Amino acid sequence: MTVLIVGGDKVDKIKNYLKQEIGATKVKHVTGRKERSMKLPADLDLVIIMTDFINHNLCKNLKCQAKNNM
Repeated sequence: MTVLIVGGDKVDKIKNYLKQEIGATKVKHVTGRKERSMKLPADLDLVIIMTDFINHNLCKNLKCQAKNNM
């Protein structure tokens, strides 16, 4: 399982939880502070968006991409 975490500054505990308890094999992290857009990788199983620490335009962009990939 591949997980992308967008937002947040210190996500080590979340990364460890996803790997140990959920069984994620890859956990990627993007802070989302300065990015306005990004392309979601095709191999994702789960996207976690931490909205308190993310550029709002990026959040909207990722939400639209995720809906289109369903």
